[in-house]
Amino acid sequence: MNKVILVGIIKNIEFSHECHGESFSNGIIEIPRLSGVVDSLPVVISDLIAPASDTKVKIIGEFRSRNIDNRCILYIFAQEVYKAGEDETVCNEITIESYICKPVVKRTTPKGKAIADVIVACNRLNGKPDYIPCIFWGRIAFIAANHEVGDHVMISGRIQSREYAKALADGTTESKVAYEVSAFNILDIEESEVIE
Repeated sequence: MNKVILVGIIKNIEFSHECHGESFSNGIIEIPRLSGVVDSLPVVISDLIAPASDTKVKIIGEFRSRNIDNRCILYIFAQEVYKAGEDETVCNEITIESYICKPVVKRTTPKGKAIADVIVACNRLNGKPDYIPCIFWGRIAFIAANHEVGDHVMISGRIQSREYAKALADGTTESKVAYEVSAFNILDIEESEVIE
């Protein structure tokens, strides 16, 4: 399972590529948090269902990854798109059934708050894996930190965008944007359980 539900404003829709005779466009969906920070998330949408830019939409899809030049590119693949009503509440939810694929990294903020960074692999129906970074905070970080590579888990949270400065070899920095799941729950899945 890899299910994303987003409600926000779609922006910058433009043609991207064709695949098996179908055209796709890239865009950004902007979703404000309660804090006022806006998550700007990349979206890939079939031109058959692509809305006009600057429209409030509800998107149902998957959080996917692809490897380009040894870089993991993350994006939302829109499977369904609906025009959202003006009174419809913004939404940013993701639930993924996945396997932990790298050792969990435990750290703390300068103020002492616990953080756990987790990378999971989530298989599509065709068997291709998507590699998704997740970050856990506070009490839930301690729970996440007790997991090991290969553990089968269900993670719930929201997708966030985060700007950071990347140090370059010449001593300068470059502004970058990272995308990750800000997780608020992790549950172990027994292999005998069936998840639909």
